[in-house]
Amino acid sequence: MVSGRTVTVVLVGDLDDGTRVVLEPVLSCVSRNLNPTCRPCSEGHLGNCEHTSFGNLAPGIQTGSCHDTGGGWSTAFSAHPSQLHPIPDVLDDEAAVMIEPTETESKEMLDQFAETLFRVLEEPDDLLHEAPHTTQISRPDEVTAARKPVLRWNPSTEE
Repeated sequence: MVSGRTVTVVLVGDLDDGTRVVLEPVLSCVSRNLNPTCRPCSEGHLGNCEHTSFGNLAPGIQTGSCHDTGGGWSTAFSAHPSQLHPIPDVLDDEAAVMIEPTETESKEMLDQFAETLFRVLEEPDDLLHEAPHTTQISRPDEVTAARKPVLRWNPSTEE
């Protein structure tokens, strides 16, 4: 198991067939057994659920922030079947936990991101090491930032 918001688990209990699944952490209307569901949930936008304080679970937007469910650091936790998604055999656990970042974006946005990554792969290595190219600063000096943090923004100090 990889701890954190996204958890890769092996089903146990009544579903002990060894199927590996990834947990979708959002506690939506469906996982709270609410019917009818709110508009965002009915449209598939679970992260915008309007009922995170209702239903048969304690308030909380996702597994790990709800008293009734436990979370990724727990020795055990509860999940609604709608939160569990089978992992294809071609993915190992480390790859499977990367599913979660993609659960909140549209297919169009993910396709655009993938196209960008393919373009980056075609660029020369030295160009990548000098990135970013179109921001106000190139690379922040992390040592100076840690030793002398600027905790307030002052427009007169901009270069």
